[in-house]
Amino acid sequence: MTKAKRVMVLGFDGGDPVFAEKLIAEGKLPNFKKVKEMGVTTKMKGMIGALPTITPPCWATLATGAWPGTHGITCFWNHTIGKSFDELDMGWNSQQCEAEFIWDAFSKAGKKTILFNYPTSFPPTTYENVYQVDGTSAQPYNQNFPDYDKYIKANESYQEIVSKFHNPNDTGAGCVMTEEVEHKKFEIVENDHERSFTDLFAGGAVNEGSTVANEAEWLSLIDDTETPIKPAKGWNDVPEGTKEFSIPFAGGLLRRIALLIPDADGKYRKVKLYKKKNGDFLGEATIGQNFSEWIYDTTYDQRNAEVEVAYKMKLYELEEDGSNAVLYITKSCQLKCNPKYFVPQSLGQELLDKIGPIVAGSDIGRPHAEVGCDAWHEHYKWCADAINYLLDNKEWDLFYSHLHSLDVANHNMITDIVPGSPRYEKFYNLMVQYYINADEVVGKLLRHLDDGETALFIVSDHAGVPRHPGYKWPMLGDPWGIVTDFMKDLGYVKTYKDENGHSQIDWSQTKAVCQRTGYIYVNLKGRDPYGIVEPEEYEDLCRQIQDDFYNYRDPETGERVIEMIVGHDGMEALGLYGDHVGDLYYVFTPNYCRDHGNSFSNLEHYGFSMKCLFFAAGAGIKKNTVMERRVRQVDIVPTICEMTDSPVPNKCEGGIIYQLFE
Repeated sequence: MTKAKRVMVLGFDGGDPVFAEKLIAEGKLPNFKKVKEMGVTTKMKGMIGALPTITPPCWATLATGAWPGTHGITCFWNHTIGKSFDELDMGWNSQQCEAEFIWDAFSKAGKKTILFNYPTSFPPTTYENVYQVDGTSAQPYNQNFPDYDKYIKANESYQEIVSKFHNPNDTGAGCVMTEEVEHKKFEIVENDHERSFTDLFAGGAVNEGSTVANEAEWLSLIDDTETPIKPAKGWNDVPEGTKEFSIPFAGGLLRRIALLIPDADGKYRKVKLYKKKNGDFLGEATIGQNFSEWIYDTTYDQRNAEVEVAYKMKLYELEEDGSNAVLYITKSCQLKCNPKYFVPQSLGQELLDKIGPIVAGSDIGRPHAEVGCDAWHEHYKWCADAINYLLDNKEWDLFYSHLHSLDVANHNMITDIVPGSPRYEKFYNLMVQYYINADEVVGKLLRHLDDGETALFIVSDHAGVPRHPGYKWPMLGDPWGIVTDFMKDLGYVKTYKDENGHSQIDWSQTKAVCQRTGYIYVNLKGRDPYGIVEPEEYEDLCRQIQDDFYNYRDPETGERVIEMIVGHDGMEALGLYGDHVGDLYYVFTPNYCRDHGNSFSNLEHYGFSMKCLFFAAGAGIKKNTVMERRVRQVDIVPTICEMTDSPVPNKCEGGIIYQLFE
């Protein structure tokens, strides 16, 4: 068997192999097509992922070769048996993982790894033989953006500046963590059937009645400003007809001034940004063009200290008479890097110095999804350049990466990419563009296979599917807490209102709760802090819950909601066991699936799937081959170890994919 000296793992969070294959066939993803022809894919289009189909457990599986029951990260947030059901620990953190990572096994063998923003890799698990770029969030350098991105609507009809500044996302859905395992006591959710997984990702708080159904609330994730356009006053040497508007920065602590200057024909086509009047020109954007060049400025960080930053802007609308303008400004990237999120600590600043500032992806969401797509495209350009720099200038045997924009696209748009949706065409085309952006990254990295010694795997943690048009998600299953409506309807949960009017669970009358993505916990006496169910009643209660779940019908459609619900024996067959899973686990029928999380990992629905990307090419790998074999996420690690003659991580339980080797 031909061996590989080095292996690259390029990970696209949320990447869908079924949708990608469609675009490959249409000629829209030439670089994915090239990888497919150079190497191996599967007949099933992609590979089968772990359950639940949620970011942290699946990326941990791809890095350990172990099922969630073995590595112990079993949802976005983790629960440990014996704690109160509303006490959870963030699953993104490497300290939650109970299995050895592949880079730790490589390090012990003296082999070097580059980790690029990989979930569950931070805090670092080794400082030997590793280069690590962040891993605390969905995108690298998340701690390096002191000021949020801004959507500015300027109009002559506005009378005053009205700003809605960024509303911090404290659900855990924002995928942000620090060195310590974040422990959180969650409030319950009820009476909110319209609240969706997508809404949670967009920043809805996990409490009673939270909703982000109103699309205006998507803008709470950025700084949203309406500002009046006025005749320019107090400026020296500006042409007649020049107009101005102000833009708040740093949560309103700073202002920047934008000028609209007419061209020779009297029409307005450009906005110029100034730090103050009559001096300190910052940059400009022209209608119809892409993002501006980097704008270098100052702002305040979280400690109100002045810091040097860079950002870009793009002009989306500008009336020729200067009466209306729409401007987007990216997050401000601090030019001095916080070193503690990198190994070695100098690496973060080295990349900023060599590659330049980084454009952050945006959470602007549905109302202006094209803006988010553009911002993530700029982000991907930086990532591709940074990855190439690392691969060209650092010694490495293994490269593991994670790029997040496809998952953002799923959450923002996939529910509307179904027949009959009024936004189908717009969102479908934007989804295609997100995949084209990913294809560009693949194209920029393929040259590393030219040496004949390097192999490439393209993978994803999960994909995403829309629910059936017009259907509502059952109020059941929440990756970031507890929901009660469904369980109350079935008689398993009792709640009451506390002195502040918030719902609380009456544990003395609650027999079972629905917790996180798909777990049901029996409130068992002797195990759980408020347990009321006697051990001898446990089995009968579990069977009753299964019967009730299978018998439940959506009151509006009459359809069954639950595809499967199993107890411990069935869960073990799915890779779910140990101290961090519930007593039962369920998934929805396809018509009720959330974007991802509550379905089987091989589901296909409305042209999308929950499957995981799987392409392999390069040294030691067959060419232009479609395998019959089913591939699973646990198989990636042992296959890499086999083809590089490297030790296997200590709890790896996947199988080597012999069928892809030459």
